[in-house]
Amino acid sequence: MSSKFTVPDLRGRQAAYLPFLAVALIFSLLGGFALAISLPISAALRDQVGAGWFSHAQVHGHLQTVGFVGLFIVGVSYFLMPGFSRRPLAFARLAPLTLWLLGAGVLLRTVGQPMADRTPMAALMAAGAWLELAGAACYAVIVAGTTARRAREGEVFAVMFIAGAGWFFVQAAVGALWLTELARDGVTILPAARSSTLVAMQVFGFHLAFIVGLILHVFPTFFAAKRMSAPVVLGAAALVQAGIVVTIVARLIADGSGADTWLLEDAGLVALGSGLLWAGVLTGWWRGPAHMTRIAKRFAAILWPAMLWLAIAAALTIVFAVRALGRSELPSVVERDAVLHIVTIGVVLMLIIGMAQLLLPQFASERMRGPQSRWRSEAFGVALSAAVVLRAGSSYFAADLPGESAHWAMASAGVLGLLATLAFALLLLRSARHHERLLARMQSGVPLTAREAPPR
Repeated sequence: MSSKFTVPDLRGRQAAYLPFLAVALIFSLLGGFALAISLPISAALRDQVGAGWFSHAQVHGHLQTVGFVGLFIVGVSYFLMPGFSRRPLAFARLAPLTLWLLGAGVLLRTVGQPMADRTPMAALMAAGAWLELAGAACYAVIVAGTTARRAREGEVFAVMFIAGAGWFFVQAAVGALWLTELARDGVTILPAARSSTLVAMQVFGFHLAFIVGLILHVFPTFFAAKRMSAPVVLGAAALVQAGIVVTIVARLIADGSGADTWLLEDAGLVALGSGLLWAGVLTGWWRGPAHMTRIAKRFAAILWPAMLWLAIAAALTIVFAVRALGRSELPSVVERDAVLHIVTIGVVLMLIIGMAQLLLPQFASERMRGPQSRWRSEAFGVALSAAVVLRAGSSYFAADLPGESAHWAMASAGVLGLLATLAFALLLLRSARHHERLLARMQSGVPLTAREAPPR
């Protein structure tokens, strides 16, 4: 039985997202994780760290949140949105431009910020921020144009995708203004409060919006959970967004006026944590993956620890915020840092690796070749869970650990994250080559069986 899909269609859809994934993985492996390992080692070997260390730490965060996860989400959403929305990608000609703008923007900031005390480097840093804003604007237009009709119909994935693209644009706009100010003053380090606000918008506003939208859309099917009514599902999404909005508004007010906004921010964090717990319950993630093939179920093993870490991060967000409310203050820096790394490593990175293997056609083609990946998901889950414990635990318990143990634990977490991401990149490359051979067979007119036909 021959495939009903055409090679131009398949190649066209691949061209829309594979370059994003390639650039994202390069930023992560050569930049983000390399700094995640070298920075704590440098801190452990020195009595004190200087301004260069802190500027590189901020570059590390940006490489991971925008250069790696940001570009990865942009590329994968370009692949998923046409199928989810049942229409072609809107303004598709802007998609390649998005890659160039975001990739160049991240690169210029990476090069420019550590040397922004020199005018040419400061200009590069500011230019990079404005290029990222242009790329985020293109992306927001594509997402809104593709999913708006489904959002009006109450589809939670569309609502959350639009919200995530909106946060991506907002953080880019705020970042462009703040980095331009930094460049004007010839300073290499963004104030800690501003850096934390940008990261919060990127991780909780952008990354988690897409993750929540995706898991609420597909996980109930994966895990044979009862589908709740649209108001219930949208209620969880709305609570997540309300928490993010209140938290970020409180931080921006504090930055602009110096007002003490602890009450507003703590209330937002409670709402955010509650919304994430609610969304997790609606997915039914603790059930077995009933509606998957036997081979695909092996790839799903990584989804359970990812969702468990999401529940832990949500619960800790509530606990830390409620405890801070009782003290009339904000959660401590170490509490917020611990939650941030639980989310970025335990939730975001795990789900990127897990969902990519379940949804991308390259890995679907690999699964057709047989059960060669029996322990893969378990290995990823164990390695990344260990990285979460080492990174978040070393941050939270740093004051109680002897000597430089906290820094060495952070470096070890970076090594585990690097190895997991490198393994994923190599698996994607291998699967892409096999998938390309299938497409070549189709182009040459060799009929494919139903088993061999790549999915849409």
